[in-house]
Amino acid sequence: KIGYFRTYYLTKLLVGIVVLACAASLIYTMVRPRPDTLLYTAILDYAMTDEMTDTLSSGFSEYISLDPQTQELVFDNTFLLSGQTDYSTQQRFSTYLFAGEFDVIIGGETQMQSQMQNGYFAPLSEQLPTELFSELKDYFVYGAIAETDSEGNVISWGEEEVYGLYLDDCEIY
Repeated sequence: KIGYFRTYYLTKLLVGIVVLACAASLIYTMVRPRPDTLLYTAILDYAMTDEMTDTLSSGFSEYISLDPQTQELVFDNTFLLSGQTDYSTQQRFSTYLFAGEFDVIIGGETQMQSQMQNGYFAPLSEQLPTELFSELKDYFVYGAIAETDSEGNVISWGEEEVYGLYLDDCEIY
């Protein structure tokens, strides 16, 4: 009886078990609750170590009393845009930016000015409460959106507004 079972049914049973396990894994992956991303921070052109990212994440998590089961913070330091010959990083950055995924973008002044001039950022006066906006006035980064012709030459500049904050006094930078 065991030989008969092994010959005719064992292979089919093992294949069935593997298929069932794969299907169960796929279903679990698709329907399990995902943590809400409370803050998505893109860090441009700064090679941060995992230790630094963990320090930022854990410190901010403690500050806002984050529940790690249902909430998460993302500090994404994979956006190395300067000197890139691989356009996939720029494309990923642009996709996330236009989809509104980023809450905060940290980058060097040159990179931020470039993004600002292209009209990628909203003025901080529209994003922050008036009281907080006033408190941060010593750290403002001003910029204007460039209007260009079809060849990319600047025709005129828009109104100068606040698009960012200098982080020079922050411990991590």
